[in-house]
Amino acid sequence: MGRRQLTDEFAVPFRRAIDEAGLSIVMNSYNEIDGVPAAANRWLLTDLLRGDLGFKGVVVSDYDAITMLHAVYHTARDEREAAAQALSAGLDVELPADENFPKLREAVEAGLVGEDVVDTAVERVLEVKRDMGLVPNYRPRRRARVPEPLDPMVADAVGREIAQHAVTLLQNDGTLPLRHGTKVTVVGRLADELRIHFGAYTDVANAEVPLAMQMIHSGQVPGIDPAKYIFTELYNTRIPGVGPHFETMTREQYPDTATLLGALSAVLNLDVTFVDTGSPDATEPLDAAAVLEAVREADVVIAAVGERSGWAGEHTAGEGQTSARLRLPGNQHELVSVMARAPVPLVTVLVTGRPLVIPDVAEASVAVLLAPLLGAHGPATLTGVLTGAVEPGGRLPMTFPRDIGQIPLFHGHPYGSGYAHPTGRRPGYNDLDGGLLYPFGHGLGYADLQVDLEDAALSDDGSTLTVRARTTNKSLRDGSTVVQVYARDEHGSSVRPVRQLLAFARVSVRAGEEAETVLEAPLERLFYTMADGTRGIEAGDVTVLVGTSSEQITGSHTLAVPARRAEAR
Repeated sequence: MGRRQLTDEFAVPFRRAIDEAGLSIVMNSYNEIDGVPAAANRWLLTDLLRGDLGFKGVVVSDYDAITMLHAVYHTARDEREAAAQALSAGLDVELPADENFPKLREAVEAGLVGEDVVDTAVERVLEVKRDMGLVPNYRPRRRARVPEPLDPMVADAVGREIAQHAVTLLQNDGTLPLRHGTKVTVVGRLADELRIHFGAYTDVANAEVPLAMQMIHSGQVPGIDPAKYIFTELYNTRIPGVGPHFETMTREQYPDTATLLGALSAVLNLDVTFVDTGSPDATEPLDAAAVLEAVREADVVIAAVGERSGWAGEHTAGEGQTSARLRLPGNQHELVSVMARAPVPLVTVLVTGRPLVIPDVAEASVAVLLAPLLGAHGPATLTGVLTGAVEPGGRLPMTFPRDIGQIPLFHGHPYGSGYAHPTGRRPGYNDLDGGLLYPFGHGLGYADLQVDLEDAALSDDGSTLTVRARTTNKSLRDGSTVVQVYARDEHGSSVRPVRQLLAFARVSVRAGEEAETVLEAPLERLFYTMADGTRGIEAGDVTVLVGTSSEQITGSHTLAVPARRAEAR
């Protein structure tokens, strides 16, 4: 990856968080860029972060990142050199413990790092502490926000709303929502698991870590030497047989939360049965004849499939979990294949927080519902969507490929590669029919909503794009959608993306009514790095695109844009 791509694409969320939210703490990543580990990369942590992006706060290390300089990357010979490299790069605080920074005194005395560099890091830490009111006799530069007491009822309502706005209907032929009196057969072990709905950074996963560490350090995990073990290896250490215990722990933490099977069974107007077959842990093939016989009398089959996400144990997704095959683990693909042979429509509930290669699932299913790690509200939210009590509100923040060979996929790919070229030229694969499976921004609802572009204009000073869109509800039920605004710079001295997301807004419209939405975005969101290293946009045409996904564009308008440059920091 070149520096232009890193600055113009990957750094954009950081730039906005710094500018718009006053971000005060940043953590390094584990990877190396062009041969230099991020934890020791002065261009990344100082020149880019503090110079170009304007960051003024503290940089902390991801856990064990400084240790990895000598233990993994071998750019340092010992703790002393690792500490000097990290501090010199602009990393101020070592986490989770002081394993390398205690050697900084030796590093200064040996001339590996200047004492002034230590002073600078100390000053940055003290400034953040001052702003938190933690330094006696010093007033914070801005008033610290005092958090209000947490109201559990309010927190629960927020969690429910987040889940309802995240659950994503990927496809539907009209089978959903389920009709009253529908005979439903639920298949898939995950339908009766609660742990499946929680990701790595949750209270559930947190509770699992002490148990996993205890098992590792007591020598209970085959093939692991506790004396040579470092913390970050926790993520990809397999601990066989611990899954059922984690499930029990989750149910103890959430005793009042039902599984998907339990929530569906509690719906009065559904006739629900369960077939416990198909699992991410299974190694044996299914008894296809028995499964087909078990679902024969159903009106609809709901298959719950997915992957477990977490830090420790038997998870196949989550932090540090790397997969060579982005497919459903166990015999779940076989389960879908068997269900495709049944004379009963199949609705698939997919529990995952990342894109998977599932064209067979899409082809076999009349509807696919994505549950992206919805937590404790997952089962109830999914049941609400399946029965029509809840409008599926999610839109994909990622792209689902048809095959693993298409990766990496990015809706904002540059001209000359990928899909969806404005010129109509589509480089494809000679052994793959079709393009994307589900595009960025995609998501369906139960209401028929039409989004139209009414107007797009540039402010008089040329700094702001304003877009007006009208959403019309043509159906007999209330609904919502997410109006998405993209833009494309038609010409540039460097290769430009075919589209960039500028703004989006959720719009709710009552049955038979319409609503106008005004979205604004600074033109700066289209800025890019020029040949001379400055950021800006050249004079020329910019096409504004409005739609309900990156591929479902319903209106466009081209504007003449003057040249602009970013202000010097």
